[in-house]
Amino acid sequence: MDRIADFQLFLRVLDLGSISAAARSLDLSVAAASQRLKRLEQTLGVKLLHRSTRHLRATPEGIALAEQGRALIEDLEALTSSLRKAAKDVTGTLRVTVPAAFGRQYISPLLPRFLARHPALRVSMDMSDMMQDMVGEGFDLGIRIGRLDDSNLIARRLTGNRRLLCASPAYLKRRGRPKTPADLREHDCLLQLGPKGPRDQWVLTSPEGV
Repeated sequence: MDRIADFQLFLRVLDLGSISAAARSLDLSVAAASQRLKRLEQTLGVKLLHRSTRHLRATPEGIALAEQGRALIEDLEALTSSLRKAAKDVTGTLRVTVPAAFGRQYISPLLPRFLARHPALRVSMDMSDMMQDMVGEGFDLGIRIGRLDDSNLIARRLTGNRRLLCASPAYLKRRGRPKTPADLREHDCLLQLGPKGPRDQWVLTSPEGV
């Protein structure tokens, strides 16, 4: 990077016509600017400037360096500016997976405002109740309801999710009403399937919170 900075100084000297003017524009002392120009000449092994008390002009090697290298410096500055802008702006495609009903009810209504704030961003949203392999499927963000299995993923709890055990009157009339959690073993229960099989462990809480 020192060589690039020295080359930028050399171009500034040619543009402004003097080392002192170039030094002032870059907030350098004349001595520091002169030392850096000397370092650039030593690095390249050629003399770049003819100096006198009243005149300063580029040598043939200096002219060739300026002609061929100016476009390179301009491209580098444009690339740097573009990278800095990209770091500030949210761009690309954000792949998100959410439960189907939750996504339709809560996430979809928020998308227009979110995309208006980030016009360079595209959102690809997968609405599925299956427990997805976040890394394997290439998702950037996932929202899931339930307990998080052991994982290296970074997770944040958004809110609580209260669920109830329910049965239709016809089912209870046919099979009877369970009186204790242990009675559920004798009943038909709907289980959610995940990548590791059915989620068949239910943690029940009484109205008293026990």
